[in-house]
Amino acid sequence: MSLESLVRQLNAEFATATWHSTQRQPLRLEQGRVIGLFQGLCLRSTFASIVDMGGGLLGYQALLQAYDRNRRLLASWVPYAIACLDDKAVVYLDRLCRTLHTLNGLAHAESAWLLLDVHPRHVQEIRQGHGKVFERILRLCGLQPRQIVLRFRAAEPVDLAHLGRSLERFRARGFAIALVHPGDAEQSRFEPLLELAPDFVHIERPRRALATGERAARLVNGVLLARQHHCRVLVQGIDSSDQADLAWLVGVDGIQGEYAERLAAGAVPAGHATARRQYGGVC
Repeated sequence: MSLESLVRQLNAEFATATWHSTQRQPLRLEQGRVIGLFQGLCLRSTFASIVDMGGGLLGYQALLQAYDRNRRLLASWVPYAIACLDDKAVVYLDRLCRTLHTLNGLAHAESAWLLLDVHPRHVQEIRQGHGKVFERILRLCGLQPRQIVLRFRAAEPVDLAHLGRSLERFRARGFAIALVHPGDAEQSRFEPLLELAPDFVHIERPRRALATGERAARLVNGVLLARQHHCRVLVQGIDSSDQADLAWLVGVDGIQGEYAERLAAGAVPAGHATARRQYGGVC
């Protein structure tokens, strides 16, 4: 099915949603890319590479870009702030964003998995049938749930029982599960979430500045904790070869950041990180 036909069919899907947007056709094809329209905002996709130690591509994390009517770039949380007064609007927006990223990531999904966010309010609002609608959308696009890693951030306060049931329902449909580990979070706050047996732990770039030693210690502790629960580990914010060396030395499976993008683009010689690990690196 052509991208134009997919957009037309998926717009028809959104027309039957329980929450009705002021935008009758929330998806639009523009110069070969799909954009989303929500409450006066223009939504676009961008993708961050996730690579392994040898520079092999593991997947892409889809990231949201939002623009106002004057084409000014906004923080990615702004659309959710607009939707937040209505739980059904959050569910609609969250599905719209994942659909947008799926359409723009079709070429990526042929050779690697897509890492897509699920908003905490979406999980809270849906009480059963988790993933049913999105699975149907994926199949319309010619994809299967096994090509998708869904990324979850626990809401505060955490309802572990409901989150656990939700993750099991997504997993039963074939989706892989990643839990977000805030890079500057205390381990004691994150550890209970690992009882939910995610496939991946995704350690984010710290939101506040940390000394090099403290950041390294938090990374090491986060990886060790994830490994104790048999999770694969992905890490954001790897911008230099030294940071990559540390990540590989402590057993990270995949990295993101400026250095990861250079690896993915072939700007770093193949096997460079492997060689540094074998012959000393930062040790």
